[in-house]
This record gives sequence, C-alpha cells and structure tokens, in this order.
Amino acid sequence: MKNFSNSYQKFILGLDEINYAVDNHINDFIDDIEKCYDAELVKVAEYILNLKRKRVIVMISGPSASGKTTTALMLKEKLKKYGSGAALISLDNFYKDRNKCNTLENGVIDYESPDALDIQEFKNCMANLLKKGYCHMPTFNFIEKRPDPEKTYIELHENEIAIIEGIHGLNPVFTKGLPDESVVRIYISVKQGISDYNGQVISNREIRLIRRLVRDYDKRKSDPENTLTMWKNVCKGQTTFIYPFKRSSDITINSLHLYELGAMKNIAIPLLKQIQEDSPVFKNACILLSTLERFHSIDTSLIPHNSMIREFIGNSSYES
Repeated sequence: MKNFSNSYQKFILGLDEINYAVDNHINDFIDDIEKCYDAELVKVAEYILNLKRKRVIVMISGPSASGKTTTALMLKEKLKKYGSGAALISLDNFYKDRNKCNTLENGVIDYESPDALDIQEFKNCMANLLKKGYCHMPTFNFIEKRPDPEKTYIELHENEIAIIEGIHGLNPVFTKGLPDESVVRIYISVKQGISDYNGQVISNREIRLIRRLVRDYDKRKSDPENTLTMWKNVCKGQTTFIYPFKRSSDITINSLHLYELGAMKNIAIPLLKQIQEDSPVFKNACILLSTLERFHSIDTSLIPHNSMIREFIGNSSYES
C-alpha cells in the first residue's frame, strides 16, 4: 500500500518541450495528458474495489485549488463504471453554527481550522454509514452560516463507497475510532512545478494560485487583488492544517496538467493587469505576469468538458 502511495505520476517535460507540444501537437498533447489523469483514477478505483470491504469511506484532502471537487466526481464516475455505487459528501456540510465557532483576533470566524467542523457529528455519520448503511447528514447553509434544521438522508448499500471531500480529510481526528481497513485516504495536489534549463520557471504553489485566481473570478467574481492578498493566509492554513497529514495518505495524486498554464494565461493575464502599481501585491502580480508570458497560448475550446481543468476555467460537464 505504501509503495502505491508514494508512486504518484511525475512529469519530466520542461517549458521548452511543453511549448513545442503546444505549437506542433496540441490536440495529441491535451489528449495524452487527459488519458494519463484518467488512467491514474482508474488505478485508484481498482485499488478501492480490491479492498473487498462491505462498505468503504474514501477521504480526499488537498490544499486549495488542487482539483479535489472534480476529481471526487470523476472517481465516483469510475466506480460507477465498475458497477459500484458511490455517495459524494462534502466535509463542509459539517461546519458548526457560526455562534459556536472560534474567531481570529480580528473577529473573523476561523473556517480554516478543523475546530470549525462538528467532528463528533461527522464520526457518528460515518460510523452509521459503515455499520447500518445509512445516516442523517447535516446540510450547512453558507448564506446563514449555520446548519439547516432538516438533515439529509444518505444511504450506502453493501459494496458501495462514500467519497468525502474536504481540506481536513486526512486529519486523524475525523476517522479515529472508525475501522481503519474500511478507510482510504487520498491526498491530491499539484506535486511539482515546471522548469527549463535554467531551473524552476513556476512552482507548484504558484500554479495553484493561478488556478484559484481564474476560478474565483469566474465562479465568485472575486477581485484578483483580493485573491492575491488572501493567498498568504490560505497557504498559512494549509501549512498548519493540511501538510502535516499528507504523508499519512494511502494514495497520492498529482493533479498537474502540463498544458494548463497555456490554457489559463489568457484569462489570468488580464486579471493580473487590473492590479494597480500602488497595490501591496503589485510586485507579485508582475512576477506571475512575466512567468505566464513564457507559456504559449492554448484555445480553451480544445480542452474536454470532462477535464479536471474545467473546474477552474468553467464549462465543466460536472457542474450542476
């Protein structure tokens, strides 16, 4: 199991090779990357099903903009093709009422902390799913910042899988007391940056920042300056609450798609150019701009609608 967990897909192509593929073999390049990611998820689905447990809980964790949500949906699709049903559950539904949450020094609720979640409620639901095959799960109202009065009935038949997606999925406090043989832990992230012959061009963390910049503007109409300003605190939360547990995963998935920066640059560059010279994040924006300019552009219409990258650029076939 641990050999599998440490054998995530690593890519050896550098910037020059990526740009050459974009200029000369773009359709084949995109197709190869998509097939590679699909094959990784097939291996994960087979691994889960080969456990041959009555019911299995899959915990998917990873830092911001790793592609957790779409990958969870893609894994559910794979399991279905193998004849296994799966229930997809967001850990976010277990947030406590805002009046019961801890706050930061500035009075803002600390939603990055696992203490903002009702851990015992989650463990009770998972225990019932494994033993009884059903549970009554809370649904969090993000507008009112509290759980809805009515709970949602979740049923899990024998040989079915519960897929739990959330940033705290690998924190052992959420699975302590559950049968370890029935829990699969998956860590997903951009596991590498992109380099050229002079060294690193862009880091894995910067790739996730570009993803988030593009996604937040598309999905939330978030100001690009605000996204860059918040990034430091987002990374601080990841270092505190996510990274300490990533080595406990059974499976690690590298969500890097080598073509993605060529696809996102035409969206990200105009957003970064909105940031004014007097902004505290102007220098960071300039660095990202000069980096993105080095990647050759890709028409986003060439990207399949079932690609994980669609989580960030929009028009995903997995969006409801």
